[in-house]
Amino acid sequence: MCELDPRRFEARRRLAFLQVQLGQPVQAARVYARALELRPTAKDVVLELVTLLRATGNVPAAVEQCRRALTLDPTLDDVWLELGNALYACGRLDDAITAYRKLLERSPKHAVAHAN
Repeated sequence: MCELDPRRFEARRRLAFLQVQLGQPVQAARVYARALELRPTAKDVVLELVTLLRATGNVPAAVEQCRRALTLDPTLDDVWLELGNALYACGRLDDAITAYRKLLERSPKHAVAHAN
C-alpha cells in the first residue's frame, strides 16, 4: 500500500507496527521516520518511534526524535516525558531534569514527571 501512495501516513504507521511485530525493528524505525516526514508532530508515532529506538539501544536517536517533535510542537507532554526518560538513560541527568521540569511547567500535576 505504501508503494502505491507513499504519502499515506496511516499506511506507513501500520506497516511500521507490523514490522515491529515481525521482529524487524530497523525497518520499522525507517518507516516510522518516513511517516513523521508527513506528520512531524503525530504524537503517537513519535512515541512509538522513540520507544522502539530506546528498546533497540539507539537512545541518542530517541533524544533527537523527541527534540525534533518538541521544536515543532512544545505542547506534546508525553514527548517531554519520553525526552526526560531518554536523557536519563543516556546518563544526562541535568538535561533529564530540565525536560521533566518543562513538562511540569505545562502540567504541574503530572505524577510520573514528579516521580522521575
